[in-house]
Amino acid sequence: MGHIFRFHPVTATLREALRGGRIGAVRYATGRFAGFKRPRTDVGVTHTDALHYFDLFAYLFDHPATRVAALQRDYLGRGLDDLSVTIVHYGDIPTVIEANYFVPGTHRECVIVGERGSLVADYGSGTVTLHLGEFRKTGAAWEAVDTGKEELPAHGEEPLRRELAAFLDACAGKGPNPVDASAGVRALVVVEAAARAAALGRTVPV
Repeated sequence: MGHIFRFHPVTATLREALRGGRIGAVRYATGRFAGFKRPRTDVGVTHTDALHYFDLFAYLFDHPATRVAALQRDYLGRGLDDLSVTIVHYGDIPTVIEANYFVPGTHRECVIVGERGSLVADYGSGTVTLHLGEFRKTGAAWEAVDTGKEELPAHGEEPLRRELAAFLDACAGKGPNPVDASAGVRALVVVEAAARAAALGRTVPV
């Protein structure tokens, strides 16, 4: 698999914000890789699109997937899923990942929700917005307090160019391989677990 999200400037910005504690402890995250497009004929949409988020969240949270629940549909009757909704747990952090070929437009979005705010990322437009806010209890009542938002810079070289350059440098012995083969294997293990979970109708361990 390609690890295009790992080399995207949006991902670098998200990692910096998470490591800096900008939103506090992460509560959950969502990812959406969807759009009205021609389906691939060799694998389903979970394998071709959702797996990028399986890898991305493992990278962002520095934790492998631990358990998976999934819903998959084959509306076109091709024997391959064309809609999938996958819940992947990375330790204590649950994520919800949607992938399909049906919704209008092109969607490559990611939302990470923490105790003090949220990070909203759009890989298509190359933007990351930090929304600050938290819940405060006054007496018996809870209040949602919005404390503003901030556009975080996400600039850098084109991701595919960076990924290929890093690969060529590693092959030539000019630098370390920033993403080893085990990362791709772990993402594919989640793909297989999602298919198993969808067939069984229950959560399965990874």
